[in-house]
Amino acid sequence: MVTPIPERRKFDHGDLMSYAIRMIIPMKREFGVALDVQHFLHDFAYAKEVLDVALSSQDTRLRDNASYLETKLFGPRNSGGKPMAKTPPDAVTPTAAKPAEEDSTQLTEDQMRARMISKYKIGLR
Repeated sequence: MVTPIPERRKFDHGDLMSYAIRMIIPMKREFGVALDVQHFLHDFAYAKEVLDVALSSQDTRLRDNASYLETKLFGPRNSGGKPMAKTPPDAVTPTAAKPAEEDSTQLTEDQMRARMISKYKIGLR
């Protein structure tokens, strides 16, 4: 099933078209495949097949362009990138409350007044 691009986005993806156009010659040279850019931008099934072929390329620029287009067309969650490694729950250690922070929040009135006066003694900038 083909998911069409909404009307408001059809003319907003000039950068996607430029990346797809940059892929035409390398795809033709390496795989002998003629890339139809309009069909590529409007048919997600065709785009997925072309991107799968381009990502298996030996040309780094073609792979980079394909990964960029895959992220932009299908979103970062649906692209074929590697998922981030999750940290196991035992690896996360809770941070202990620092006593210095507790002391700074529980200052006495005299300590607060002394800090305020010390600013004027030192000089404000």
